[in-house]
Amino acid sequence: MEYLDEMFDQFSQAFLGEMAGDGDIPYRDKINTTSLNYSLDSLREVDNYLKILHKQSRGISDIEYQNLVVWCGAYIGEVTRRNATLEYHWVHYEEYMKNKSDSLRNAIPLSLTTHAFLLAIDSNYITMPMNKVARWLDEGEANNVYFYASVDISRKK
Repeated sequence: MEYLDEMFDQFSQAFLGEMAGDGDIPYRDKINTTSLNYSLDSLREVDNYLKILHKQSRGISDIEYQNLVVWCGAYIGEVTRRNATLEYHWVHYEEYMKNKSDSLRNAIPLSLTTHAFLLAIDSNYITMPMNKVARWLDEGEANNVYFYASVDISRKK
């Protein structure tokens, strides 16, 4: 299986402002990127930032939204990968779904938030950090990324 780890590491760096992309994330001045060190605790800052964006979502352009979902999701996923006991890798939707049932494809259709997953290699468990970002923006604090990642980090086979 082909992994996308390097690409998503670069996306996470774009979230930190360390790499340029097409456009940027909204309200970059509202997040303290110096506290983002790929630790689980750093996701508390991400939750604070997403809380601001949830309240101000009307002012976010399409490209800012796309960048936010992918880059922030990549950062959350990289926090999980770097701190988990399980071995996680980024995989493309089509790569993962090629031998899966139609019912799974129907349950998880290809979209911006599902075009790549984090796959726990030994257990075949998948998690979707980009989807979590989109849900935070739409639904609010119930989608806390600190809690979300802590569950995936502590997951056993």
